[in-house]
Amino acid sequence: MLFRSFIGLIGPLTAKLTPLIFEIILPEGFSLKIPEPVEIDSWIQFFKNINQVGMIGMVLLFSTNIVNEFQKGTLINLLSKGLPRYYIILSKVSFNIFVWMISYTLCFFISWIYTGYFFGNSYPVYRILQSVSFPFIFGLFLISIEILGSIITENVVGTLIFVVLSVVIQFIFSIKAEIMKYFPIYLINSPVNIIKGIGINDY
Repeated sequence: MLFRSFIGLIGPLTAKLTPLIFEIILPEGFSLKIPEPVEIDSWIQFFKNINQVGMIGMVLLFSTNIVNEFQKGTLINLLSKGLPRYYIILSKVSFNIFVWMISYTLCFFISWIYTGYFFGNSYPVYRILQSVSFPFIFGLFLISIEILGSIITENVVGTLIFVVLSVVIQFIFSIKAEIMKYFPIYLINSPVNIIKGIGINDY
């Protein structure tokens, strides 16, 4: 949860402090015109952080869920007593979704509060909620793929390779924009445009 809180906070701070950072690191006498940061810059940082650090962290965190059960043999007693396998899988999926939902919501609210503090909240709330819902849904897709990879490979490395391959294949097929919209990865393709009121129908 602390990690998600950090991701939610770092977006507005990065947007706010970027001009100051450039001012400090640039050599004396070297001038670079950097536009004054605005509200949309904070949301751009939010989506970058979620799509990269946030989702990678989630995949790494959940990659051992089912694999540990296989390797430690803790499922044998449950299965031998007649518990259906799909109950176990559904419980793992439900837990992962719950953790992802709580952490993502916390991350969003921290980012929203600090964006309002630094820049003001001028965009309609419904647009912001629409835009942040798409990376959340993509996270659900990653959870599903990760569970499938865990069942098929029964080891952490195999699970991670399975997830990475599923994403890479989508990147390859989505080189053409007209094909990309049919893949889940389109959900994280510039959702910030929805905040600006652009392209909601495409999603």
